[in-house]
Amino acid sequence: MEERGHEVVIITKKAKFNDKQHGLNVIRVNSFFNTSRVLDIPQTSELEKRIKEFKPDVIHGHHAFSPISLFSIAIGKKLGIKTILTNHSIQPLYDFDYLWKPSSYVLFPYREYINTADKIIAVSNAAAKFISHFTSKKIEIIGNAINVREFSPKIKTFDGKSVLFVGRFTYRKGIHILLEAFQKVKREVENAHLTLVGSGYFSSIVDLLIKTLNLSKNVSIIKDVKKEKLIEIYQNSHICFTIALRRILRYSYFRSNGFKNACNCF
Repeated sequence: MEERGHEVVIITKKAKFNDKQHGLNVIRVNSFFNTSRVLDIPQTSELEKRIKEFKPDVIHGHHAFSPISLFSIAIGKKLGIKTILTNHSIQPLYDFDYLWKPSSYVLFPYREYINTADKIIAVSNAAAKFISHFTSKKIEIIGNAINVREFSPKIKTFDGKSVLFVGRFTYRKGIHILLEAFQKVKREVENAHLTLVGSGYFSSIVDLLIKTLNLSKNVSIIKDVKKEKLIEIYQNSHICFTIALRRILRYSYFRSNGFKNACNCF
């Protein structure tokens, strides 16, 4: 947005972080409990003062269930500022109406604050379904954006044997299914190689499966990778897999993203 001429300020809690070093324009406010938790409550008087000083045209609450987002939305409503609230979150049984509809009334403060937003956005169908339990307002689905130009090299190099997975190591991501399928690929292409980029609670299961399926020489895991290296990994992969056991997110793939083939599995 700054590249398009907009002035953008991030308002968040105080923390030990060098904002200027990272080129961020940040206003930090005190919270009541001074923790790093998302649910820590900001000091609303200071928050309102900061918003008045900046005089924004629009306030965007980046996390629909974070107190600092919800209080900012409420303050914006009070000051006559347009407000947008984005939901990224889902909870277990997010689509179970009989559970979450009554719960939304028990959690009525969330319901009241969420409904003060002028516009509500969700990043996926699942996120839209979950927040719909807390509001009757129309929810627009806008997927997370990505700068495709960074993934569009002028020269693309594909070796015809590299397979890539990037994501959280969780059961829902279905990495165990990918490994079982890759074992069959190995029988046909002996030197095929699968790169798994990510981490999560399912990591120990993934390690065990790799050994059990005799894939140790054909599978590598990268846990922490910088953005520049990740782009390089994408560019050098022949196939990129995105696999999920439930249809949670919508994905779009483009040839310009730096890989020749994409496989989207649900």
